[in-house]
Amino acid sequence: MSGTQPSPNVQRDALIEQHLHYVRTIAYDIVRKLPPSVELDDLIAYGNLGLVRAAEKYNPARGVSFVTFAHYYIKGAIWDEVRKMASFARVDGGRVRAEANATDFLHSLAEEESGRPAHGTTLDDDIADARAQLESLIPIYLLSLDHEELTIADDRSLDFASALERDDLIGRMMRLVAQLPDEDRATIEALYFKGRSAADYAAELGLSRSWGSRLHARAIKRLREAMQREGLLSQDETG
Repeated sequence: MSGTQPSPNVQRDALIEQHLHYVRTIAYDIVRKLPPSVELDDLIAYGNLGLVRAAEKYNPARGVSFVTFAHYYIKGAIWDEVRKMASFARVDGGRVRAEANATDFLHSLAEEESGRPAHGTTLDDDIADARAQLESLIPIYLLSLDHEELTIADDRSLDFASALERDDLIGRMMRLVAQLPDEDRATIEALYFKGRSAADYAAELGLSRSWGSRLHARAIKRLREAMQREGLLSQDETG
């Protein structure tokens, strides 16, 4: 019996074949959030492109399962394409922008984590990490609101006070965006105000998609830190 290992192409094709059902699962979860004009088969096709990209980049030596590694590649590929169709498919642009940018941000965090040596954690550590991750998404969702969503509700609205508080929070956050370093501010402007995807913005800069995602993650982390200093978000309890 030969001890020859399968070629990289054979291993890649096997990963793709074995995980096509996972693409369908993610696509189905996303299509339920979108209007009927968006076809499930289209989302599956977009997700398959992400699956292929993940299979090409996967390195089992890093100790991460392929499903975990591929998740954000698949989801990101779908949301990137949904973002492009938002203008003509009656898709909520703010929601698509939030989902796409949150996926890109979480993908960058996951890749950062996968490059670190494994270490034991307590339940408290896990809870703190989850809380920090959720709070990291707050700036993303606030930045992703459409301009018409930023208008203060009229006097007849039962949520008038909440709208005032929200718009005050957004206004203070936008002032913090203006104070960020130029590169971070430019990244946020491109992804949130000019409608670029992380992949398109990276290409404009002559960078890889992964570098574009890192720029995005860094800008959001710095904005979150600025919001914490201003008391708009709670301070981390862990170092």
